[in-house]
Amino acid sequence: MRSRKRKKKYLINNVLSVLGLVLFVLAELLYFNLFYKTNFKEYVDNIPNNVKYMIDNTLFKIGNSEIIDTADGVVDELQSEDINLNIDDESVVSENNIVENIESGSSLDVSDTNESLIDVLTDWTNELESETEINTETKKYKYDTVMLDYFKDALFIGDSRMAGFEIYTRIPGAMYFCYSSASVFNIFESEDDVAPVGNIKLFDLLSKYKFGKIYIMLGINNLQTNYYNHKKQYKEALDKIKKLQPDAIIYLLANLHVTDIYDPTKPHLTNDNVNLVNEFIKGYADNVRVFYLDPNGMYDDENGNLRLELSTDNVHIHIIHYDKFLVYLLSNALVEDDNSSYIIGPMK
Repeated sequence: MRSRKRKKKYLINNVLSVLGLVLFVLAELLYFNLFYKTNFKEYVDNIPNNVKYMIDNTLFKIGNSEIIDTADGVVDELQSEDINLNIDDESVVSENNIVENIESGSSLDVSDTNESLIDVLTDWTNELESETEINTETKKYKYDTVMLDYFKDALFIGDSRMAGFEIYTRIPGAMYFCYSSASVFNIFESEDDVAPVGNIKLFDLLSKYKFGKIYIMLGINNLQTNYYNHKKQYKEALDKIKKLQPDAIIYLLANLHVTDIYDPTKPHLTNDNVNLVNEFIKGYADNVRVFYLDPNGMYDDENGNLRLELSTDNVHIHIIHYDKFLVYLLSNALVEDDNSSYIIGPMK
């Protein structure tokens, strides 16, 4: 009887321990979502700059294979190869012998060296040669002033502020995938009425049509979002666009500033937050296919805020003032320049 009671007691204690652990985990998750998530921006502001730099350049990049350059990829390949060098008289090739073979133009005898090592070095050479070929074919661009027909093969992607540009311009030939509340988190999920196509998702639009230029303005609707989630999601959306439109010039547009009128219902809507997002967007421009443009100078006051007289609600500019935005884009258009080996910076 005592044994049964003791086993029952142990069973109850174990069940209570498991329930306690579950409740503790749930409490921690709730605490994180209610406290850390809503106040994440405050903590980011208080992180020292050197720590931010470390996070941006190390922790955030872990696992992202697309940011590893060719040299790192070669090192990884060499490390992953099972190179088993047998150090004996038959497998060792002297340095002088290798130099003589190279100078004479003859190939190395596989029997004189390790076959696995030769395979790796051959793959490495081929990879570097193919990379060189790609680099030599990279188009060179320069910023220039163009006419409206420059946008005849352009696609404009954005939120309500870009939609205002659509309403104002309606450039012949250009397409607009813009809607209120658009963000990098939903841009591939929602449909938009794109003239002359009709209702369509962005993935289908990018898959069915070829564009020469793509302009992207996204970010204002996610200022309250976890900074690093926002940054990562922007990168994923950009990579998807690049993959679907491999020949397009992509312009990353800075988010336009808001006025300095504080809205207590939207405490996250500040230019400090806008600038923080614009900074990581700028970092995604490689000046090869992806370029960054900041039109805020057309609308800012001396303090870097959207001028009050240009706005309808302290966030959006009135559509009659999109003429400045159009002039800015026409004055900062990338055109091919075979004689240029560098990129001339955009106009301010």
